[in-house]
Amino acid sequence: MNDHSASAPEKENHESARDDAVYRAYLDKYVYGTRDHRAYLEAVGGPGRMRELKASPGYGYSPDLKRR
Repeated sequence: MNDHSASAPEKENHESARDDAVYRAYLDKYVYGTRDHRAYLEAVGGPGRMRELKASPGYGYSPDLKRR
């Protein structure tokens, strides 16, 4: 995501926290429904999203990441 906004999984997690059934569906999709860690990373945005989240050594965080 080039605009550094929250990813679909992040939005789903936030929205699903309001309802137990919706949260279980979220867990089934992103936690229990992935075959391994690599599949999970792909489900939550792949290598591009991981690069966006990576901390800058000079700052200790990602300075370009959109915050609340």
